[in-house]
Amino acid sequence: MKRLVPLICSLLLSCTKPTTAPATPVDAVAPVTSRGTEAAAPDAGAIAPDAGTGATAQTDAGTSGAPTARCSASNLSPEPKPTQPPVPEAVDSMRRRIIAAAVACDYEGLAALTREKDMGFKASFGDVTDVAGYWRELETSRGQPVLAQMVKLLNLPYAKLGDLYVWPSVHRENATDEDWKAVEAVYPPKQLAEMRRQGTGYLGLRLGILSNGHWQFSLAGD
Repeated sequence: MKRLVPLICSLLLSCTKPTTAPATPVDAVAPVTSRGTEAAAPDAGAIAPDAGTGATAQTDAGTSGAPTARCSASNLSPEPKPTQPPVPEAVDSMRRRIIAAAVACDYEGLAALTREKDMGFKASFGDVTDVAGYWRELETSRGQPVLAQMVKLLNLPYAKLGDLYVWPSVHRENATDEDWKAVEAVYPPKQLAEMRRQGTGYLGLRLGILSNGHWQFSLAGD
């Protein structure tokens, strides 16, 4: 009887063991979300940002790493000073766009402004058909800061000669001492004094814009 008790207990234990197969182990390669579905794999083509570096600088053109154009007007403000007294809206619009294009060193943009009204434009007393190339040559080959001069002169007082608005105001008959003094912001005083001594009048760069907004000339010399 004593030998039967262990045998009976052994039989009872074997009857109570689970018969179901163990659960299939989770694949460690495929992460599981809290809902039991596979998490979305990262896009193989997407590059994660480098935490140790800043964002790549963008130029005005919107392209990464593109060089910025440089010229004599690069460091000048594209925002013009108000004219006193105010000029017609069309004149002020052209004046502002000339300044903006010059500060941006945009030779082609400046040339486009001269063609807006299809009324003719003078950049030199000689025969110049490619004004963009002419201004670029003055800047890069001859060392003449013509773009900076445009910006500075258009911020000085102007003279009204009939239907024409001219910068600077010293480019008129009977120019005053004040007119000559204003141009010292652009040309050396000695150079201006020599013009006055010789009686030639102002021979520096001058710009003329008609009341309809047409940019008529940007000339220097006699």
